Amino acid sequence: PGNPGSAERRRRRLLQAAAAVRAAVKRRYAIPPSDADGPIESQVSELVALVKDLLAYVLVDGSRPFTGNVGILASTPTDPSHAINKAWLDLQLFNTVVYAAATFQPLDATLTALAAMIGEADKLPYFTGTETAAKTDFTALARTLLAQSSAEGMRQAIDAGNSEQANVWFEDFYTAGAAANRWASSISGTGAGVNQGWPFIDNSQHAVGAIMLETGTTSSGFASLHTWNNVLLLGSGTSFVYEARVLAETLSSGSDEYRFEVGFGNSWSTSTWPSDAAVFRYDRDAYGDANLRAITRKDGTETATDTGVAMHELASGNDFQRLRIEADDDGNEVRFYVDGALEATHTTNIPNGSSDRMGIGQCALKSAGTTNMRIGIDWTYFRPLRTAAR
Repeated sequence: PGNPGSAERRRRRLLQAAAAVRAAVKRRYAIPPSDADGPIESQVSELVALVKDLLAYVLVDGSRPFTGNVGILASTPTDPSHAINKAWLDLQLFNTVVYAAATFQPLDATLTALAAMIGEADKLPYFTGTETAAKTDFTALARTLLAQSSAEGMRQAIDAGNSEQANVWFEDFYTAGAAANRWASSISGTGAGVNQGWPFIDNSQHAVGAIMLETGTTSSGFASLHTWNNVLLLGSGTSFVYEARVLAETLSSGSDEYRFEVGFGNSWSTSTWPSDAAVFRYDRDAYGDANLRAITRKDGTETATDTGVAMHELASGNDFQRLRIEADDDGNEVRFYVDGALEATHTTNIPNGSSDRMGIGQCALKSAGTTNMRIGIDWTYFRPLRTAAR
């Protein structure tokens, strides 16, 4: 039972039904082979055609009026010696229609879309729109992954652990200080520091462990949490992802201004901004608003995109934001996501030359005022993925 399928499959099903009816009638009434082209064969053919019409009516389009030739049921047998019993025919035709109606799926556009596809090894059908379908690859790895009954089994199936081709560095900042969390830090100015982010841990922020950048009370103070400046190279056959969950305590104002950047860059240990970078930037003083900018910068020349998404601040009751940057393995495209939504894609001014080495980091730098401005970082995530083993 089920949908008879495509037009070709329906045609084959009807031909099989017709052949079965023809054979049954001939066996029932012992029609000799010599009558193959005779008047009785003609009546049998008409009967077969009627059965085909009935089957097609039920299987294909039960909404239209039935137009089959029912005259055969009232006809007088041409050869009484081989008379076809009208009542028996009525019963068989009735049973045929009832069987078809009860057994086969009525025509349905969704099922027809699926039935129109030819089954192939390692292919999986899926819907591309309303009552339209296509096929996609269904690999052995995908089947193995779906066969797992636990998250741990899935991780093992895809070798999610660290290896020479793929690894993950995740820090949740359970301990105080940069070094204890495998980061380096750089600071300048009175009261500047990279310290435990206790102001950002409360019931509304859902942070578990946090670290914070403090600019201090001088008008040019800065604080940076970073790796070495020369640990990665875009376009070297490795794709990179860096993501950080961040939240400002307060945003800039007319009296206190600061700039914040997070991502990839070639200089994080001084107050000089990286000349090669792929970063998110917040700078109210420069842009006149609180929006985050997506930046790619090569040799000091940059492409900047206004994401239209404002930097969040704790003072307004905002939650942390996840800022994610992805760089392709060929170094020709960089994508910027805020809380999982793609906000910008850059293909220009990407630092992907053979000498454009960078690190990862986040830095807050004051440009006016004496208030200690603080940026909380709940966690950081870094993942390189190499196209081939080294």
